[in-house]
Amino acid sequence: MKDQFLKRSLILLTVAMVALTSCKKDKTEEPTSNDVQLLKISSWNPTTGAETASTEFTYDNSGKLKTVVSSRVNLAVNYATNGKVSNIKGLNSTGGEVSYSLEYNAAGQISKVIYVYMNPKDFGYTKTFEYNAAGKVIKTSSLSAGASAGSSPYIVEYTWNGDNIATSKVTNGATVSTSTYVSYDTKLNPYSLGDGIAAIISGSPASKNNFTELSTNMGSTTSVQKRSYEYSASGYAVSLKLLDGSNEGQKFYYNK
Repeated sequence: MKDQFLKRSLILLTVAMVALTSCKKDKTEEPTSNDVQLLKISSWNPTTGAETASTEFTYDNSGKLKTVVSSRVNLAVNYATNGKVSNIKGLNSTGGEVSYSLEYNAAGQISKVIYVYMNPKDFGYTKTFEYNAAGKVIKTSSLSAGASAGSSPYIVEYTWNGDNIATSKVTNGATVSTSTYVSYDTKLNPYSLGDGIAAIISGSPASKNNFTELSTNMGSTTSVQKRSYEYSASGYAVSLKLLDGSNEGQKFYYNK
């Protein structure tokens, strides 16, 4: 379970599952000076207090997300005339191209993301999205760059309980695992901020709240991950730590 957490939550923008959905407000609305903005996410050791591997977000004068910067990538966020993110482009630490190109369906939801990561070859992928009648992501299907014809995609299927993910089922070839989100807190998820770009880092669509217990089953093996949080006055998590003795966690910083 620890490996899954690291891959989905602590590794930065080199692995991405984009969901530009916010449970806080409609991202087609213009940001205002009163909006809470996510400024930084960092890996954190709860015992030593050390912070590493941070990702920082900057905004333009209108409050729109402008850049996403970490030790591994330096990206600029570009918007179409309709106000939606059209692409996110920049360079990685070796000077290779990194880009996310977004396509939308008639309802204004993301239908496809084409991810490019040159280092020196392309380690990216193409991902498609499916939604239910409530506008929630119910399936993503990813195919790695350069995959041969007939290759099986990496599929994740979601069920929801209101605004929070209830289950996720991952099918990777013959390997299938199912995660059940056992419990949530009542506070707001930091990954719903930043025009939804922060959801790239979280590795899944953004639930409204923060899960506190996750049970994952793969064959005859079941693992459980528990988390605890501290919160800001605005109701967002400012810290997250795993309750497995691993000394792994995250810190979140905001403009207010």
